[in-house]
Amino acid sequence: MATLPNELQKGDFLYTNWGYNQTNREFAKIIEVSDTRKTAVCSRVKSRTLEGGNRRDEKVMPVDEEIGETFRLHVRESSIGDEPREKYYLTGTYPTVVRDGENVSTRKGNLYFWNKTSVAKTRPGMGH
Repeated sequence: MATLPNELQKGDFLYTNWGYNQTNREFAKIIEVSDTRKTAVCSRVKSRTLEGGNRRDEKVMPVDEEIGETFRLHVRESSIGDEPREKYYLTGTYPTVVRDGENVSTRKGNLYFWNKTSVAKTRPGMGH
């Protein structure tokens, strides 16, 4: 099992994408890193839409506003990338739907370190 390098720490944002014939983006934030640096407690955060994009896609980025319950993810090392933000990711089960502050739906997947630029997602009504 990989351990999180010191460059990646509490407060860093993560993102994931999923969808068939559309791109959905979800963001999370590291709340706490374990003493062994093999796991991290995270929380989903809201996103905001930026100006720009095109007819099908809009640009989004995370907002430092936590939603839902916290969850624990495991650190993994990627075979690509040279920088810590590219070389490491977190994996496990995370919430996809939060209603009234509670996680009501989850999925298993990978969350990657956000590179501090906007990312594109499919505009509402443009996917299926």
